Amino acid sequence: MSLKFSLNIFLTKIRTMYSFRIQGSVYDQMISCKSLKGVLKILRENQFYVNIFENVKVNDESLSLLSVEKLLDYKFLDVLENILSYDKLLNGFLKDYILAYIDSKFILSCFERILKLKCGKDFFFNSMHRDSVCKNLKLKGLIQAKSVEGFFDFLNKAGYKELFKNLDLKNNDFFIQSFVQKKLYEDLYEKLISGISRIKNKKVKKELLSVYFCYLELNDFVYRLRSKKVGNEDKNIELLPSFRSFEQRFLRKLENLNLESEYYSFLNSSFLSSQIKNINYSYLEQLPEKFLFLKSKKNIRFSLNPTVVVVSFINLLKIELQNIKRILEGIRYNLPSNKIKEFLVV
Repeated sequence: MSLKFSLNIFLTKIRTMYSFRIQGSVYDQMISCKSLKGVLKILRENQFYVNIFENVKVNDESLSLLSVEKLLDYKFLDVLENILSYDKLLNGFLKDYILAYIDSKFILSCFERILKLKCGKDFFFNSMHRDSVCKNLKLKGLIQAKSVEGFFDFLNKAGYKELFKNLDLKNNDFFIQSFVQKKLYEDLYEKLISGISRIKNKKVKKELLSVYFCYLELNDFVYRLRSKKVGNEDKNIELLPSFRSFEQRFLRKLENLNLESEYYSFLNSSFLSSQIKNINYSYLEQLPEKFLFLKSKKNIRFSLNPTVVVVSFINLLKIELQNIKRILEGIRYNLPSNKIKEFLVV
């Protein structure tokens, strides 16, 4: 079987999965539901989601929002694992990113378990766990850790010593958890940017780097503006993600700003203004995700390059799963339909 033929089969599969995406009218139906059961019934009618919910009993009283969110996370991991099996067709540029994403989800789940054990709460970790979630054999034993100290001792031996070298375990649990999230986030996108930088097609490489540079810098803008508003700025800034290369000039400029108006003035006068001028959003936090959504939606429809199509699909699926979770959260807290709709990125 030729490389070109295999690649065409793979892209057909990706575009088929994309065709099963949640449309606006389906989002409206889900929002109008009054319970988790109603949303699940709709998802089970969708060809893309039916397989993860086919064995879930909709009327099961023990069914929780957390268990449904974990199933959605596993669906995303399944897709990433599937893409990983075809990654050689894309010259291997996504491999490090996908493996880092799978590892980071496993590490955070294990750390959540440690914190709940520390608080003396029941936490049936194995009930929703699958071996396939953890692809890194060095991390398999992490689930056996019994304390925060033991958790990081194991991570250090598994090759994460450099990533967490500046972590002070004397800090409180919230700080430690936030620090872990920050470092895993940085490591994840460093691997993605590094993979994209190895792409030989200069036009494709430039396009993807431009998208992710803008996305991550918009995230920086939102994070830092919000940290100014909630107080305790020095501590907040310490927990914000940063990258060693492309963001530094941008970050230095943000550090010199104080008033909210100064932030918006800077954004409107920066190169990012041309990228976001036609984007409508309800909340500032939606801006980076809405930017990524619109770029990915355009690229998956019109790009002829397999690499761009696959990356765009990953972005759009991730956003779709987040939208479903937001709907579930909105129903859980009895929010009005119009309020839930404001939280969606569509």
